[in-house]
Amino acid sequence: MKRISFLAISCLFFLFACDKSTNPEENATWRLQRDKQNDITYYSIFFSDKNNGWIVGYNGTIENTIDGGNVWESQESGVSSNLWDISFINSFQGWICGANNTILKTLDGGNNWINISPENFENKIFVEIDFVDENNGWISSNYGEILRTTDGGITWTIKKSGHIGGLRLSVLNNQTVYALSRKLYRTFDGGETWDSVDVAVPKNYFASDMFFTNSNDGYVVTENGTGGMMITEFLVVMTKNGGETWLSSEYMEDGGFKCVYFVNEKVGWIAGTNNIYKTYDGGKNWIFEFSPQNENLYAKNIFFIDENNGWLINWDGQVYKYE
Repeated sequence: MKRISFLAISCLFFLFACDKSTNPEENATWRLQRDKQNDITYYSIFFSDKNNGWIVGYNGTIENTIDGGNVWESQESGVSSNLWDISFINSFQGWICGANNTILKTLDGGNNWINISPENFENKIFVEIDFVDENNGWISSNYGEILRTTDGGITWTIKKSGHIGGLRLSVLNNQTVYALSRKLYRTFDGGETWDSVDVAVPKNYFASDMFFTNSNDGYVVTENGTGGMMITEFLVVMTKNGGETWLSSEYMEDGGFKCVYFVNEKVGWIAGTNNIYKTYDGGKNWIFEFSPQNENLYAKNIFFIDENNGWLINWDGQVYKYE
C-alpha cells in the first residue's frame, strides 16, 4: 500500500486541470421538478427506472413517484425513525434503512413495507444500504460497522467493525465492497478479510462521499474539514488502481461537495452547496453545469439511471431533474 503526499497531489493538480472550454451537451439541462417541502428533512433518492422512484427522510417519510418525479405520493412506512437510504433491485423489490436499527423491505414497489429491523444489535443508525440482488445486501452503521445479509435482509452479520463515524459504501458485487471513513476500507472476498489505504485528501478538507465504477476507478469528493475556517474551493481525489495511489482534480468553486455519481467509467457528476459539475473523461476535467438562480443548491443525494436521466434531492425536499 502506498501513500501520496500533498506535494505530489499539488504536482498532479496541473496534469488534471479542469478544462471549462470542453463543450457540454447543448440540450441537457437541470430543472427544478419539485419545490421545497414543509418541516421534513430528506436524505436520499433512488430510481429503479425512468418512471419509478423513491425519496426518504425525517420521521419515517417515504414518498414515491411513478411518472419520473412529476408527482410524489406518500407511502406508509409504519415507523417514526428517520430514514437514511434506499436500495431497489427492480421496480418492486427494495429496502430502506435508518435510525433505531430500522430496516424496511418491500416486494410490491412500496405499497406495503415490512419491518425487518434486527433485534440483536444495539441501537444504531443504519446510514447506507446497497443490495446486489434479492439475497445479497450490505449496510453501514454510525458506529462504523459493515453488515452483510445473504437472505434478503432477514439476518445480518457484522463483517467489519471498529471504525469511527458512518461509512459510505460502494458495492460492486457480492465480493467487492469499498467503504469510506477517512481511510478507504476494501474487501474482495465478501467481507471475510479487509484491508485499508489512506485517501489523499489535503489538510483542512474532509472526504464526504465516494463512488467506484469498477475495482480500480474511484472518486472521493470533499467538503470543509476545518470546523470553522471559510473555504470556497473544493476538489475531487481519484484513484485508478483501487486506492493504492491518488490523483487530484483542479479546485472548483463551491461551498463543499456532498455527493458523486457515475453512470459509466467516463461520465459522472458531483454536487454540493452551490453547484453541479460534470466530467466526460473519468474525472480529468470537470465542467461547471448548473447552479440554481437566487438560492443555494444544498445537494444531499444524486442518482442517475443513465447518461440522460438523473435526479438530485436537497435537505428541503427540492428535487432537480436532469434530462
